[in-house]
Amino acid sequence: MIKTEKMFSEPPDFSEHGFPSVARDLLQEPALPHPEGQEALFPRPNPEAVIHLGDTLRKIIFPGYLEAGSPDPDTLQKKIELEIQGLYNILVEQIHLSLPHECRLRGRLCNVCRDRSHDQASTFIRSLPVTQTLIYKDIQAAYEGDPAAKSYTEIILSYPGLLAITFYRLAHTLHSLGVPLLPRMMTEYANATILGGETVIGARSVIGGNVWLTESVPPDTKVLMNRPDLIYLKN
Repeated sequence: MIKTEKMFSEPPDFSEHGFPSVARDLLQEPALPHPEGQEALFPRPNPEAVIHLGDTLRKIIFPGYLEAGSPDPDTLQKKIELEIQGLYNILVEQIHLSLPHECRLRGRLCNVCRDRSHDQASTFIRSLPVTQTLIYKDIQAAYEGDPAAKSYTEIILSYPGLLAITFYRLAHTLHSLGVPLLPRMMTEYANATILGGETVIGARSVIGGNVWLTESVPPDTKVLMNRPDLIYLKN
């Protein structure tokens, strides 16, 4: 039998390695060529909360589709109501963190960010049925345009193009309401985390109704449906 000992019988003293000085140096003012200076030390949206926000929005837009097993119709509405309540709390907090970030970049400070975050979160949630209708038309376009599609469920659960459009439409609504930073974080999360960079919708692009994407969209592009093909119009 090999005798083993704990690596440390007492908490190790890392000071001899110079780690405290490394931490101190990392917290010095960033040497970035940007007037933000120490902007990173101010409150800003939490990336983990943005991921949770995206997951919650998908559950609301596609009620029952993302649950394990068969959803119970008798309890589904209550579950969605609870998801919406949770969504509101996340949105208010993350919008509230986004607004001061934008104000500081523009050189102004105000005391109305909390009220604005409540108003913008409420307006965004009330717009979800309209956004859902647009997304469901996108699903129908994908089903009719892809011979390999066997069901709407398959499209909702596995099509990266639909995920890109879903987050684009949701982020666009937030952007239209004047919410800074958060919409960009949402679309980048969809691209990097969910889509793995397969389907990217470029900045300032316009996605029309009943759209089915199988490839990335360059910036400043209009995407319109004209069966059997998509039309890409460069502005």
